[in-house]
Amino acid sequence: MMRSGWTAEGRWLREPDISAWVADSRLNLLRALPDQADEPSVQEAVNRYLTHVRAASDRLAQLDESGTP
Repeated sequence: MMRSGWTAEGRWLREPDISAWVADSRLNLLRALPDQADEPSVQEAVNRYLTHVRAASDRLAQLDESGTP
């Protein structure tokens, strides 16, 4: 489920009109991130996410392919 959501989001971000709508949507959980980007805790969380997101995505793909719940 996470993998399909990330895949869909990647596709949306490649479409300028959809990307703009998502960026401005109040449902966008990261919309306020730029306003708080200077806070050390926010920088730490973003760095942790960026460090691990590729491996997590790859692992989800492996689990999806193997049929493991």
